[in-house]
Amino acid sequence: MMEIKNILIVRSKVNIGGPGAQITATIRELKKRGNRVVLICGGGEKLKEIQSMDVQSYVFPALLVEERKWYKNFKLIIDIRKIIKKEKIEVVYGYNSTATILAYLAGLRFKKKIKYINFLLGSGKYWFHRKMPFKHICMSEEHKAVLVANGLKQKDLYVNYPSTLDEEIFKIKQKGRIRKELGISKNDIVIGVVMNGNKGNYKLPDIIKEIYNKYSNMHWVFVGNTIPYTMYKSTLNELKDNSRLHFLGVRNDITDIMADIDILSHYLAPHDMETFGMVITEAMYMETAIIASSIGGIKEIVLSGETGYLVSNNIEYKSALIRLLENPEIRIEMGKKGKERVLKKFTIQKSIDVLETITEQI
Repeated sequence: MMEIKNILIVRSKVNIGGPGAQITATIRELKKRGNRVVLICGGGEKLKEIQSMDVQSYVFPALLVEERKWYKNFKLIIDIRKIIKKEKIEVVYGYNSTATILAYLAGLRFKKKIKYINFLLGSGKYWFHRKMPFKHICMSEEHKAVLVANGLKQKDLYVNYPSTLDEEIFKIKQKGRIRKELGISKNDIVIGVVMNGNKGNYKLPDIIKEIYNKYSNMHWVFVGNTIPYTMYKSTLNELKDNSRLHFLGVRNDITDIMADIDILSHYLAPHDMETFGMVITEAMYMETAIIASSIGGIKEIVLSGETGYLVSNNIEYKSALIRLLENPEIRIEMGKKGKERVLKKFTIQKSIDVLETITEQI
């Protein structure tokens, strides 16, 4: 276990969704291990939950993307510097590159050297990241390869699979509640689609329409508020009988939703970049079979044919979906193997073990 005790996490906004959930789980696990964690952010829906964990939090709206102005950065640097000094910060984990560089500038010329690690949650802005004077965390080996191909130095990159999966927190509390809420029987087959960002395959509604009437016990549950989500809702509600299509919007009870679905569909457009895909590991923990696009970090999560199916086009997707719909024994076996794989590789405890090792090495 690393000896560092005073840790600062910086992020523009801690919202519901991947990064916010990852930060919340990370803070909880770091505190369990005896570290003192401080948060600097611009706000967000997860802020109250983090503060409830007895985490000292400082909110600066100027960190928000929509509020970001170069002339505000000087004051931000001064304010962050005061916090670093007051809280005796020894390491900074940055979950937004601009926030990380501001914290780095704020920490210059302290007598005690501060360690900085920047989490690259997505791709792009390679020219900016190439110039950063600290180490980066990649979300997968595939993500690392993309960054190296775009000019980042391999020696500055470390891989750490992100996670929200704390078994004490992420557990089935009310299995069956979502089905009851939506009027879905225990014998029906539920396919879940959880949508973050603007990722999504615009051909999915066409596939659903093709097979919708063939499987009268098939229900679809959609969660999100993205542009693809809105398109799916608009297109699929054109079906004459759309009573087995459930659009739930943004939800805080993803654990319960995952507990009540039989198949997770994570079918993305070919041009989408998925650096990892935590929603997949969450579903696998709930013993759910997976159908996912064979892109990015997803290929390091799903063992195709064992814990789910990786697909590259509409024909492969439709074939995998039909096979899972018609073979409950395959769904059950894939679900069991999926949970086993998650427990071996993708829990928050495993993630923080790796993060501690990386922190000690730099």
